[in-house]
Amino acid sequence: MRSNELSQELSVGVVIATYNGEKYIKQQLDSILAQTTKPDLIVISDGYSNDNTVMECERNLHGKSIKYKIITSTKQLSVKNNFEKGISYCDTDIIFCADQDDFWLPMKIEKFLDVFRNQSADLVFSNAYITDEFLNKTGKNLWETVGFCPDTEIKVFDKGDVCFLNELNRHNVVTGMCVAFRSTFKEQLLPFSENAIHDVWIAYKMNQLGRIVALNSCEVLYRQHNNNAIGTRTSLRSSFHRKKGYYERIVKRKHFIEDLCTYNTDKQLKCIYEKYIKHLNFRIEFVEKKMSLFQGISRIKNYIEFEYNWLQIFMKDIYARDRKSTRLNSSHLEQS
Repeated sequence: MRSNELSQELSVGVVIATYNGEKYIKQQLDSILAQTTKPDLIVISDGYSNDNTVMECERNLHGKSIKYKIITSTKQLSVKNNFEKGISYCDTDIIFCADQDDFWLPMKIEKFLDVFRNQSADLVFSNAYITDEFLNKTGKNLWETVGFCPDTEIKVFDKGDVCFLNELNRHNVVTGMCVAFRSTFKEQLLPFSENAIHDVWIAYKMNQLGRIVALNSCEVLYRQHNNNAIGTRTSLRSSFHRKKGYYERIVKRKHFIEDLCTYNTDKQLKCIYEKYIKHLNFRIEFVEKKMSLFQGISRIKNYIEFEYNWLQIFMKDIYARDRKSTRLNSSHLEQS
């Protein structure tokens, strides 16, 4: 199939997961409809919105020359499950994921397809400009915030690439609204793991399954606003006030890596998974105060190896120790 690919057209589908997104969805749809290479299909998977999101989608897609599907739900869906449902309805050769509140630059699909064809890629992901609520650029881009700095315009990671796995362990460099993949892998990607967000699952699995290519170019305006399901703003204190369950997320991360390790046949990857699991097990016991602060300091080299902004992560773990201890003591007093 790939030998004839340059002479063949690849059909393109865009999956958008929506939930109460009427404020921004028109701009996103307009940016997709205005692509220099038009998609063949747009799939809207709505997670039980209680505003006019579905109506806005219908209004903006009706009468256009692009085929579309609007899939609704009878209950509220998580972002992960919403994308999972949308992807299951997309039957094109290439599947793009899109968030409801971002904005695509005009040549995104065209550039991605060039990479799929010329690099025999199975998954392609790009960078994005970070903007404010009104799509004004902040001067930062997404890869800067996660510390991903490829040295070429096109960075190729072949199947089972150890360097790329190390990147994924340290930080999520493959962001959902910047990714596209071949639908031939859909059966192996679905259903998504219960222990990770959809883009993390896709990135790790595709590292096991095929060739990944990073396009060192900003092709999306990544809008930051107060209602982002997932954003770029993190701090020591906000990680607890904006998102609950810090300790539980470490546990879920461990379970996720254990799942990947179980179904992986590559010995090199398995060795890295096992080492990473040991680090996560230590973090869990450290937060539970089964390990002393001195023992935590003695494991700094593992934080440096596996965590981007390792010092901040280490300080968060120390803060979580105190938070967890306080919660346990309060619970004990209430039961008494």
